[in-house]
Amino acid sequence: MAVTGTPITSPPAAGTYINQNDIQQIFGEDNIVKWSNLDNDGATADTNRIQQAINWAENYTENRFRNGRYTVPFSSAPTELINIIARLAGIWLYESRGLTDENTEGNKLSDMRTDVDDEISLIMNGSRKLSISHARSDMPDTPQVV
Repeated sequence: MAVTGTPITSPPAAGTYINQNDIQQIFGEDNIVKWSNLDNDGATADTNRIQQAINWAENYTENRFRNGRYTVPFSSAPTELINIIARLAGIWLYESRGLTDENTEGNKLSDMRTDVDDEISLIMNGSRKLSISHARSDMPDTPQVV
């Protein structure tokens, strides 16, 4: 018996703060398709692996912000937070395949990971702010000299 009809496609991966499209906006759809397929046998993205990347990136970000100035889980996801989490998810997809991007300029995604961690640190120490709920109302909204 022949099978006919439209092939079933998985819905795009999505988390609490980001979705597959957010990652593709940064790294491009072709890269996400390639990085998500461990066996390089598909022309479509492996949404299960993308979901793993999203879950990891969201958990990593929440853990970095936990016990700090912002309420975790976050009350909303401003653009800056979406960008941070989406970059982390894309880096996870790339690096979890064992790929490197070493050239005369260095590993660009390792540099991006460092930049993202630095951005989180700036937000945590109050040098940069997110437009989301603070954990405590008595938290200063400017850096304090001790």
